[in-house]
Amino acid sequence: MYWRGSNNIKDLLFRVLDAKAAEFKGKVVIDMPAGNGVTSARLLELGADVRALDLFPEFFKVPGVICEKVDLGDRLPLADSSVDWIIFQEGIEHLQDQLKILRDCVRVLKPGGRMILTTPNTSNLRSKLAHFLLEAETLRVLPPNEVDSVWMADGKSGAEERVYFGHLFSIGIQRLRTLGKVAGLEISQIHPARVNWTSFGLFVLSASWIYWKSARVYRRSLRKKSLKVSPPAYDEALRLTRDLNILCSGHLIVEFRKFSSAALEKRAGAIEELRSFVT
Repeated sequence: MYWRGSNNIKDLLFRVLDAKAAEFKGKVVIDMPAGNGVTSARLLELGADVRALDLFPEFFKVPGVICEKVDLGDRLPLADSSVDWIIFQEGIEHLQDQLKILRDCVRVLKPGGRMILTTPNTSNLRSKLAHFLLEAETLRVLPPNEVDSVWMADGKSGAEERVYFGHLFSIGIQRLRTLGKVAGLEISQIHPARVNWTSFGLFVLSASWIYWKSARVYRRSLRKKSLKVSPPAYDEALRLTRDLNILCSGHLIVEFRKFSSAALEKRAGAIEELRSFVT
C-alpha cells in the first residue's frame, strides 16, 4: 500500500506494468476496455503485441494499434488460448454477467496466462460503511439508481433493448476471488494501491474487532461442517478479510493466473471430496 502519491488508477496501474516490463516484451496483451489508449501506448513502449478492445473505438488514439469495437457483455472475438496477458481495467463493475466475462478471459488465455484486473475497491472500510449507512459505493454518492447507474441504452425497443450500466455491479475481493476460481483463475498477487485515509482511520478504530470477529466466524464454520482440516478456500478468505491493503486502499489491482488443466482437475477432485465429506 502506498502512503503518498497519486491515487489515479492509471498511475497505479503503470507502476505495476513498469515493474513487470520484461514479462510483456513480445507477448500478446489485450487491453480492455481500452478507452483513449493510454494503457495501450504504455504497453507498446514495453514491447508488447497489443490488441485493444472497447465499445467506443472512436475515442482510441494510438498510432499503430487498431481498437476493435467490442461489447464485453458478448463473447470476446479472440481465438482460444491465444493471449498471454489481459489488462482488464475498470470494466467488470459495469457488467451484469461477471462470471461470463471471466470464463471468456480464461478461454482466450494461454495455459499459465495472466490477467491484471482493476476495479474500485468496495472491500475497503469506507465503502463498507457507505453500504451499511446508504447502500452506496461511497459516502459521496447516492445508492444505485436509474439516473446515475444507467449510462446508456442502444435505442432498441422492448425486450431487445441493450442497456449499459455504470457501477451498478461493483464487486468486492471475496466475490471476485470466488468467481475467479469458478472460472478457472487463481489470485497470484494483489498489487498495492494508494491508501484511502478514511478507511485507514476506520481500521485504526476497528482492527481488533475485525480480527476477533473474523477468527470467530472462521472457527465456527469449521465446527459447523465438522472439519478437522481447514479448506484452502477458508484460509484464503480469512487472509483477504484481514489484508490491510484491501481494507484501506482505494482500488483493487488483482493479478490472476489461469489454472493449468492438471490443476483444474486436481481442484475439482478436491472440491468433490470435500462436498462428499460434508454431506
